[in-house]
Amino acid sequence: MSTRKHDGADCAIVWQLPERCAERGLTARAFGEALKRCQHPRSRAQVYRLFGPIHSVTFKVLDAVCEALECDPGDLLVRVPTMPAHRPPPTFKPPGRGR
Repeated sequence: MSTRKHDGADCAIVWQLPERCAERGLTARAFGEALKRCQHPRSRAQVYRLFGPIHSVTFKVLDAVCEALECDPGDLLVRVPTMPAHRPPPTFKPPGRGR
């Protein structure tokens, strides 16, 4: 799994396109060809940008990637908690009555 994450957040959404393509033996170039076959052509720069750390992705692009790889969005986007394991999760404390 990739260790890329968004700075300063308690959780990270990790983009797993490079890992999914590697599992299928696809290079960035072959992935770009798969997008073209699915009627979603992208420039070389756009394809290579998808293989780096991304901060946002449109539903249109996510749908095109899923169609080209024959996968679901959950295969590409994974939520990874970044809270330290030794720290207990916050608990709910009901508001107290007057002092």
